[in-house]
Amino acid sequence: MPSVARAKLVCESGSDSGKTFYVWEEETLIGRGDNATIPLGSPKISRRHARLIFDGTRFYLEDLGSTNGTFLNDKKISSRTRSDWGATIRLGNETKIRFRAAQ
Repeated sequence: MPSVARAKLVCESGSDSGKTFYVWEEETLIGRGDNATIPLGSPKISRRHARLIFDGTRFYLEDLGSTNGTFLNDKKISSRTRSDWGATIRLGNETKIRFRAAQ
């Protein structure tokens, strides 16, 4: 694990609104399952909903076959999609997360 977080995810709406999660690993699992790196409580989020991937230079978001979909800047994604700082990640229709630099 790096000594400095690579990014942070700030929940802006949904049952986890107000929470901030830091991204340390190259692969970060987002979901409501026990093995999620970023555990979210909404029943509308799949146990293994999405994955954030860091390739050494850039971040990518990937839907993992979730029931209610993963959206990046309001566009539904179905394959690995580049995520830039300030992007809005929406999981289903109620959980909105802002993707930010970890500073």
